[in-house]
Amino acid sequence: MNIQRTTQVPPMHSDHGETVRELVGAARQNSQSHSLAHITIEAGAASIRHHHLTGEETFYILTGSANMIIDGVSHPLQPGDACLILPGQVHQMCNAGDTPLTFMAVCVPAWTPGDSYQDA
Repeated sequence: MNIQRTTQVPPMHSDHGETVRELVGAARQNSQSHSLAHITIEAGAASIRHHHLTGEETFYILTGSANMIIDGVSHPLQPGDACLILPGQVHQMCNAGDTPLTFMAVCVPAWTPGDSYQDA
């Protein structure tokens, strides 16, 4: 058994207001078949528009409100909502509220930086 506590996983901070803590996955060297990350996006911030060639993602909203933009279409998300993103779909998670947005991200296969492609 491999237990990961969010508070004990070093955060990765981006310049655009996103904090990622990968709990399970290739970067943590504890899973190759899937990854699980706890992500926070500050109020007024958003992830970078991107897509994955092979990875499938599911986001599960914990706190805050979001607009998930998939292939140019905006989808409002609230706590308890799950969103599936298929390979090739261009997506961006935007914090739509005035408090931090937190959510879990599951990727299959496990996320690697080589499968993230930024889109203009």
